[in-house]
Amino acid sequence: MLYTDPPPGISAWLAHEDDAREIEAVIEGAAETPYAHGRFRLRVTMPQRYPFEPPKVHYVTPIYHPNIDSAGRICLDILNMPPKGAWKPSLNISTVLQSLQLLMSEPNPDDGLMVDITHQYIHDHARFQAIAIERTRLHAMGTPAGADGVADASATSTDGSASGALADCSAAPAAAPAPSIASNAAAAAPETGMTQLAPSTAPATEGGAAVVVHPVTTTTRPRDAASDAAGSTHSTDGADAKRLKAA
Repeated sequence: MLYTDPPPGISAWLAHEDDAREIEAVIEGAAETPYAHGRFRLRVTMPQRYPFEPPKVHYVTPIYHPNIDSAGRICLDILNMPPKGAWKPSLNISTVLQSLQLLMSEPNPDDGLMVDITHQYIHDHARFQAIAIERTRLHAMGTPAGADGVADASATSTDGSASGALADCSAAPAAAPAPSIASNAAAAAPETGMTQLAPSTAPATEGGAAVVVHPVTTTTRPRDAASDAAGSTHSTDGADAKRLKAA
C-alpha cells in the first residue's frame, strides 16, 4: 500500500529488491514552510523484531531543523520504545513517514535535538526561517544557495557542521605597548629605598644662581657677599690688634 498508494507528499520504494527491510523514501516539504519545494530523502531500516520494535530512520538529505541533527538523526517519540518513547506495534512505516512530514511543518522546540537551532527557532524565528529556506534551496532543490549563488556564510554557525562556539583564531594578537621612559628609569634605579632622578634639561634657579640636577643630585652656590665681607672684617681686626700690641 505504501509503495502503490502513498500519502500525499510522500513516496517510498525498496532500497534493494531482494531485501524488504531496507526502504528509501522522499518527503516533500509542505507549502508555507521553510522546506517548501524541497525533496528530502530518508533511509528506513526495519529491525528483525519489527513491528515490535520501531524502525530506524534517518535523513539522507541535510535539513536545518530543531529536531533533526546534522547526521540525519531524528528526535521523535514514536521512533523509540516505551517508557521513553511511544512506539506501538500497531504503527507502521506509513504512519512514521506522515509523522515526520508533520514534524517538518511543526517543529517541537520542547524536545529539541539541536540546541542552537532550537534556541534560534524560539528567540529569532525570522533568522531560523531564512537559514532553513537557504539550506532547503541548497540541499533539497539542487540549485545554488541564494539568488546570487552565494550561500549564507553565517548559517554554518548553528548547525552540526560547524560550531558557533569556536573563536576566530585567525586574528593576529595585539602588539604589546612600548614601555615608557619613566618606567625604564624606575626599573634601572637601584633598590636602596631612594628614587634616582632622571637628568633634567632645564636648569632651576635658587638665589639668582643656576642649579643643575644630575642623576645624583648636587647643588653648587657662589660665596655669599655678606660672608666675604665678614671674613674681610675679621682679618682686618686681627692686624690692628697686632699693631697695638707692638706699640
